[in-house]
Amino acid sequence: MSAEFYKDQIIELCEQGKSMAQIATVLEIGSSTVSRHMKTLGLKTKKNRKQREVPLNTHTNEIIELYQGGMGCHVLSKKYDCEETSIIRLLRKNGLKSNKHQLHHSVNKEFFDNIDTENKSYVYGFFVGDGCNQKNGVVSIGITDYDILADMKKVMGFTGPIEHQKKGKKNRKQAYRINVCSKYMSERLSEIHCPPRKTYLTKFPSSNIVPDHLIHHFVRGLFDADGSFHNHTYTGTVIATLGGTLHLMEGIKDYVKQNLNIDSYIYPHGTIFLWRINKREDVTNFSKWLYKDATICLQRKKDKITPLLDGTWKTKDGGRKRKVEEDVVDLQSVFSKMLNTIDIKYETNFKTADFFIPSHNIIIETVDFRKCSDLVMADQSYYVKKRQAYVNEGYTPLFFHQDEILNKSHIIKSIIQNKLGQAQRIGARQCELAESTKSEGVEFVEDNHLMGKGAGDHFVLKYNGEIVSCMCVKRLKENDYEISRFCNKIGYSVMGAFTKLIKAAQERLPIKTLVTFIDRRYGKGNYLEALGFAFIGCHKSFKWTNGKESCHRMRFKGNTGYDEGWAKIFDCGQAKYLREDF
Repeated sequence: MSAEFYKDQIIELCEQGKSMAQIATVLEIGSSTVSRHMKTLGLKTKKNRKQREVPLNTHTNEIIELYQGGMGCHVLSKKYDCEETSIIRLLRKNGLKSNKHQLHHSVNKEFFDNIDTENKSYVYGFFVGDGCNQKNGVVSIGITDYDILADMKKVMGFTGPIEHQKKGKKNRKQAYRINVCSKYMSERLSEIHCPPRKTYLTKFPSSNIVPDHLIHHFVRGLFDADGSFHNHTYTGTVIATLGGTLHLMEGIKDYVKQNLNIDSYIYPHGTIFLWRINKREDVTNFSKWLYKDATICLQRKKDKITPLLDGTWKTKDGGRKRKVEEDVVDLQSVFSKMLNTIDIKYETNFKTADFFIPSHNIIIETVDFRKCSDLVMADQSYYVKKRQAYVNEGYTPLFFHQDEILNKSHIIKSIIQNKLGQAQRIGARQCELAESTKSEGVEFVEDNHLMGKGAGDHFVLKYNGEIVSCMCVKRLKENDYEISRFCNKIGYSVMGAFTKLIKAAQERLPIKTLVTFIDRRYGKGNYLEALGFAFIGCHKSFKWTNGKESCHRMRFKGNTGYDEGWAKIFDCGQAKYLREDF
């Protein structure tokens, strides 16, 4: 519509002292459109604004004092009969930032000065776990449980509203939040280890901050904010889990050990750490201590622990109850049957090992996923240390995983026979380099390598028309390559195959550097140094396990495998070798 269409209405509204925004509202058009029409009609917007008898800046000191005392911009604009933007502009000119949460609501700003009651200890714990202390003096808590937020609002003496947050994504639960504007409270929280951007800065409180007789209320608040009780996916064990900074988690770990005699564990989880209790009995004792004399708590979590401690819970397919059952596999019995097919004498339960072959000083250990994951064993270097201890005593140690014993015993048997010198030995000179399709190479590696198929180009040696050795070489970047797999056919030892296959790869690929890793569970890699490779070092390595099978560590990003109910199996490490003289 043209300016002529709105002419009479705009002039009438201007004479009434309406602003452009008010005119736009009445006419249901945009403010920019009103501005354009007013210019076309020769109307000056500034002259139509209401003029103050006393300039606002004469009240500057008074406005700043009221603002710092907790009165918000909206309330100030009403008091001084001006637009809220005028107040904001005045504050900014005087070096202050406006705050939309700084409304005229009261709160017990000294609430955290002396933490001497259950309520103060609990709310402090909740703030440490899930609160937000902003630099502008606003402290807030957001959660999907309305009732506990109302309880905390009441004990803090806060008169402001509980805000409904936008849901955002579909099917997301309704969230609620309280925003308390108190510079004093914000600074006090910073003093007691709950500062702005606290993710990496929170600490376990000393007795000067939270007395010992109130510490369980603090931990309950922390647990209601960031903790959980649940049954582990594959063990069925009831576990208690909490996330936070290393200092905070170590403080809780030390406290429950000293005061409750409970063993707990700490795991890195992305940028934070997880604290966990794994034993059912310990979880029971911890929960009893946690809820002792409790009058304020998140009822949802308290209700959840009772059926979990009974060992039953409702499944997704209805009200059916599921009991925790363990499928026990006697790995030693399975392994003994395999060893009995080899012409060798062995002993069982030798020292701390499962098997011992005295004729060759070979020690063998079977790794049960349920007993040896980091859910049970906190020491990530356990097998690294154990392997080294065996080596120092003059033994040749071999470690095999549960799923390997159950599904790839034929490959394990071949590895042992190689160590015993029982494999059929042939020379690489007796073999011919041959072309191999990708599917043919993948199938050979899958059938003959304990770690399964690798990646990259396949180079093979054939003996009497049959593949007896294969190497997988993959490109890392530019001219840097890695030997991802190398293996011989089960029952064979091909002397010189490694060197011959490297030369074949060098002729086909523009290799400048070549790296390879040796699994120290059953390999040494000493022969590589004689072939021009330099030992770089040993790297910690692990696989994910759900108690029955294992998968590559890269299946889950970071430590997200824990969230899916998996745990880590740390092994003897990977030895890295590098050759650069190509």
